[in-house]
Amino acid sequence: MKLFQKAGIYVKAEQKVLAHHYCQLLIGLSENNKVAVEFGTEKTDVSNIENLEKEYNDKNIEVKWIFVGDTHNSLREKKLYYLKRHLLNCTANKQFIIISPDCEKAAQYRLDDNSYLYLGEKVKITPDTDLYFEISDLENLEFTNGDFSLKGFNERFDDWLQKKQEAFNKKVAIIEQHNKEVESRKREQEEKEIQRIKKEAKQISFIKNDFTSEERVDAIKYYCEEEILEKINQQDVQVRDSRGRRWIRCECCGKVAPADYFNSYGGPNRLNLGICEDCAKKG
Repeated sequence: MKLFQKAGIYVKAEQKVLAHHYCQLLIGLSENNKVAVEFGTEKTDVSNIENLEKEYNDKNIEVKWIFVGDTHNSLREKKLYYLKRHLLNCTANKQFIIISPDCEKAAQYRLDDNSYLYLGEKVKITPDTDLYFEISDLENLEFTNGDFSLKGFNERFDDWLQKKQEAFNKKVAIIEQHNKEVESRKREQEEKEIQRIKKEAKQISFIKNDFTSEERVDAIKYYCEEEILEKINQQDVQVRDSRGRRWIRCECCGKVAPADYFNSYGGPNRLNLGICEDCAKKG
């Protein structure tokens, strides 16, 4: 009561404005503008909260809740009692006020409901909390612009939000730079791989008209990955691809191709050597 009287606000206690309930404090801002102040604790029932809010709403009376309990700063949203959670999630400014049972201290908690997402994933920033709070002497609690707040709380909350946003922007910039570097290295590796394939592919002679595009791709990939060019020069073991196709090197022109395209191949000390059809035709 003293808090409102000191601020020059007309307030009455224990007013029966509802059929079966006495309003604990009724602030009369004007004849048609009244605010009911209800006090709750950890035992405040869910249905009681919703029923009272509906009844006040039916009479066009706004209701403000104040939680009476511990103002300790170790609160976590997941551990909050229903009234606190209700105020955080359902009120316009996502906040609640706590007054200590001895009426010495007041605490204000406000929720930051920004997502801080980048590419669909939450970015971890400092401070890593969605709940801003301050604890002060009760005398610093005021009722202005139709709501309770600690003096200067909203300005300090906005500063806190701005610092979080700056930290988020900085972290996103770091992530983006990292992603660019990773992508750049990836492109470099891909280009090197393409150049390596092209270089090794030049050493392989195809009868292109007789190969399908799929077979050519498979053959190039196989040469590069399985080092056929090295295997083709030994004469102890047959060189075959993943499909079981045998590969031969022409003794005349050096062409490497499937055995189907050779006029003759094999024999003592020339297991992977032969004469291709083109060279055979030349005589």
